[in-house]
Amino acid sequence: MVSIKELKEGLFSYDEPDKGWIVDVDSAGDMLKGAENVKKAGVKRFDTFSPFPVHGLEKVLGIKRSWLTLITLIAGITGASFGLSAIYYIDVIDYPVIFGGKPYFSWPAYVPILFELTILFAAFATVGGVLKMGKLGLSKTHRRPPSPLATCDMFSIWIGDDISKEEVKKIMGNINHKIHKLDAHPLENGYE
Repeated sequence: MVSIKELKEGLFSYDEPDKGWIVDVDSAGDMLKGAENVKKAGVKRFDTFSPFPVHGLEKVLGIKRSWLTLITLIAGITGASFGLSAIYYIDVIDYPVIFGGKPYFSWPAYVPILFELTILFAAFATVGGVLKMGKLGLSKTHRRPPSPLATCDMFSIWIGDDISKEEVKKIMGNINHKIHKLDAHPLENGYE
């Protein structure tokens, strides 16, 4: 059974890059290798930014499977149950009328309605779950990357632990990289 603590960790699991080091690398492979090195070095706060999804990166970052599929399933079942309950109440309890010799509750006629309600509830729950899990409320519609080129044509690793530049160089090893200090957001900090 899943605990509430595990559920919250699965929903809200990232740190905002505010201070630390930005390591820019040239390729997805270098970013994956660099992230593995950072994890092996015992760094607690780190994240990666890339222009496209990188296979295997979620395992290195420790990202767990999303709860979104479960939320969608529960909402779909709720929609179907709501529809079935409402139709049963209307046809059998509140206003029982026999149409064309059919019984009061002729469920095959209601399959399209139940299907549509399942989709409707699941769709709204999925959109709400994406907005909530991605922290994309009305006041904050996007997460700014720490490097202006991080999601255009460059791959970046953010290291948020309090370590020196020499330690970062040692962690990166022979990977071709550029290191920048992040004190404030780069667009406010004159990043180049």
